[in-house]
Amino acid sequence: MNEQELSQVKAEYAGTYFYFKHEAMPDLVLKMYVNDIADLPFRGVMTALAILRRDPKRDRPPKPGEIRAMLVKSQDTVDCTAEANRIAGCIVSAVGLIGYQRPALARERLGEIAWRVVNAKGGWCEICSSLKANDNSFFAQCRDLAHTFIIEERNLSILQNTSTCFKEFPPAQLTSGQGAS
Repeated sequence: MNEQELSQVKAEYAGTYFYFKHEAMPDLVLKMYVNDIADLPFRGVMTALAILRRDPKRDRPPKPGEIRAMLVKSQDTVDCTAEANRIAGCIVSAVGLIGYQRPALARERLGEIAWRVVNAKGGWCEICSSLKANDNSFFAQCRDLAHTFIIEERNLSILQNTSTCFKEFPPAQLTSGQGAS
């Protein structure tokens, strides 16, 4: 999100907090909440806030993890499955197009996640020598491995992004009486 969008999310979050608690959210907490969802798409965050605020069973403001779960789950399910299918198809196609004698070219053309799948299946030469025509089980195994590796990469990316948020809130600031118990 850009600065203007982050500002709008901050205002929406502050309003949602007041909506439920009838008091202002502490500024430090508000910054942390917004920082926790800053990598998500603006429209998705605003929609998720509205949906969660309108939920008749809800009696508290939504936490960033709830917003993240709504958006990441719906996006990841579709995106990861499609990408995993694409990767599995590329691996199967590359066997016939590239052949077993050029593993370096296969690695270059397939990309990192696909190459991790190749290595998990025993390596390029093993795949080339064991793949049968119309081997649906091989495709499914590659797809499932690719899906696992895609999720793993995304989770790692999320962890790397969230570790940078603490630059804005140094530990001394968090324990200097502001929000510390």
